[in-house]
Amino acid sequence: MWLGKQQRQGAQLPVGQAGEVTIAGEQTAVWLDSERRGITLCAPGGYAWRPALGQRALVVRTQEEELCAAGVVQEGNAGLAPGEVAVYAPSGAAVKLRQSGQVELLGSVTVNGVPLEELIRQTALTMMAQMLLNQMGVE
Repeated sequence: MWLGKQQRQGAQLPVGQAGEVTIAGEQTAVWLDSERRGITLCAPGGYAWRPALGQRALVVRTQEEELCAAGVVQEGNAGLAPGEVAVYAPSGAAVKLRQSGQVELLGSVTVNGVPLEELIRQTALTMMAQMLLNQMGVE
């Protein structure tokens, strides 16, 4: 513990540096000039993320000497044209906002834990039942 603190005080980090994520999860760690643990994850308001093991993360140092991971080094362009945005997971699930105004969903979609296909099926059955009842004069 003491050695770790001494090492951190002696080796000043540049303002920003990219390194490999060595521990993913609650106690994120990134290999910079040494392994730095307990890295705070920073993101825009309303957005949450966790870097995956082995990803290259950008770590910045605050004035209070706190280390914060500000994002990961992007690999490829995620199939995006200039001006487009994607939120995606390594599994392939993604939400893409296209320049055309189209919103593209990749992967399975659930609403409150119910698969979208099942929700559509239930809604269609309810509407058909209501139409039949209306035709029979039942309210």
